[in-house]
Amino acid sequence: MNMIAFDWGGTLATRSDLVDLFIAMSRTGFPLCVISAVSPGDEERTRNIIGDFIKSGNLTCEIHIVTFPATPQPDGKVEVEIGKLKAEVMAKAGAKILIDDNPHICEGVRQSGFLALRVFPP
Repeated sequence: MNMIAFDWGGTLATRSDLVDLFIAMSRTGFPLCVISAVSPGDEERTRNIIGDFIKSGNLTCEIHIVTFPATPQPDGKVEVEIGKLKAEVMAKAGAKILIDDNPHICEGVRQSGFLALRVFPP
């Protein structure tokens, strides 16, 4: 069974419908991971927040953090590079699909040969 990766910030952290999906999938034993891109210095705090979410639901999930290589710009080039970093994590974790809210990150993931599903605000 292929692992599915979920973004944290604009996806699981803000979308209760996706949280419900994530919980249901986790409880059936579907392999999942969370991949969050954060600013330098925010890695531990984000890992703790996601860890608390996982523990509170008694879920099984890998947590991966990638750090922004530079300040995001309006042209989306930095986010495409973040998508490629997420794709590297996906390859190591065995994930084949990323669910994310950022179109540029999804593009970077797709350029790396993975499937990225973009979610839109409710």
